[in-house]
Amino acid sequence: MYKRTAFPKHNYVYFQKSATTLILEGFINVVKCEDFNRLTVDEIIGFIKDDRLVAFDEEHVFEAVCHWIQWDMEKRRCHAYKLLSYVRLPHISPEYLVYEASIIFVQL
Repeated sequence: MYKRTAFPKHNYVYFQKSATTLILEGFINVVKCEDFNRLTVDEIIGFIKDDRLVAFDEEHVFEAVCHWIQWDMEKRRCHAYKLLSYVRLPHISPEYLVYEASIIFVQL
C-alpha cells in the first residue's frame, strides 16, 4: 500500500474525493463487501449523513448500519445510538420499524 506522502497533495485530495463519490454512488454494493465492516464509526457516519448517498431507501441505510454494528457487536454496540441518529427515520415506513427493526433492536 502506498503512503500518503508518495502522492502530491493535490492528487491525494482528488483521489480521496473520487473514492468518496464512488462509495456514495455505489453504496448498495459497497455494504455487501467485507471491507465495509472494517470502516470506522466516523467513516460510516460520514457516508450515511451525506446527502449524495445513493440507496434504494432509508431501510437499506438502517440495515447497513445494523449489519456494521453486528459484525463486532461487543465493540460496536456503544456506537448504535450515535449511528442511528444519522439514519433518516422519518423516511422509514412505520410498518418496517414495528416489524423488522424491532427484531434488530432486540439484538443490539
